[in-house]
Amino acid sequence: MGVIPYTIQDGDSCNEILANQMNMGQSTKIFNDAQKNSIQALNRVFGQNCQNLTVGAVIPLQPQSPLVAIGGIVRKISEPSFVKPTPTPLIHLPQTIKQQAEANRYVDCSGGCNLQIQITNNDTVSLFVATDMHVQVGSWVWALAMMQPQKVPGLDNYPYLEPHTTVEKMMLRACDFTLEGQQDDDMVPCRKLSPNTIDDDGGIWLYAVTGSQALGHWQWNTNLPPNTQVLMWLSSKGGDLQYEDGNPIYRYDPKQHAYIKLKKTS
Repeated sequence: MGVIPYTIQDGDSCNEILANQMNMGQSTKIFNDAQKNSIQALNRVFGQNCQNLTVGAVIPLQPQSPLVAIGGIVRKISEPSFVKPTPTPLIHLPQTIKQQAEANRYVDCSGGCNLQIQITNNDTVSLFVATDMHVQVGSWVWALAMMQPQKVPGLDNYPYLEPHTTVEKMMLRACDFTLEGQQDDDMVPCRKLSPNTIDDDGGIWLYAVTGSQALGHWQWNTNLPPNTQVLMWLSSKGGDLQYEDGNPIYRYDPKQHAYIKLKKTS
């Protein structure tokens, strides 16, 4: 997904770097001396010893518990793997999701569905969504979705993605969902999904691509040309996520495999 390169300055500490560069003001809730494996995990992420940082060294910074913005066409609808209906004489089960989809009708996703969404001519992503809206194969959807963090033994709140992963390789969890232009106001909000640090940090990082078919849906004014891959900070205002003027925003440079901070222009 790319990283933000940062050069260690004299007097820096790991937690100060996270607070000042990544808006992670409560990082000690995750990375602290009481949990030795948490500091070891952070050392691996930075490629440094947090007890003895090397001034002048360049370290890779990653966004904590990031979201991704997507837009595309639903190509397939299926039941999540954890759904195992157990019918009894007192319970009438409706048609399975597969049967509903094959009947070319809307699918009941109130209990959760896995959507395969085509986001470009060549790329699809998997999105878990629980909604009362009438999803069909062929529907156009937009979503802000939580990405899957790496599983680290003993660290249930570990906030970083698996190294070298891509959005196509994970199951995303929708927390802001729009179907054919109609937003689901009853969707479980991003700040209620776990793990995340939205309330602690006052916001969250978002991966996105500019343009009407993706980030443009949210009408956040970034003043960037279409098809620009970005990493941007969303502020949390009463639980609502917003991009505000002055929030940090980075553009992806494929040659460096890194995100480069953009200078604000009036």
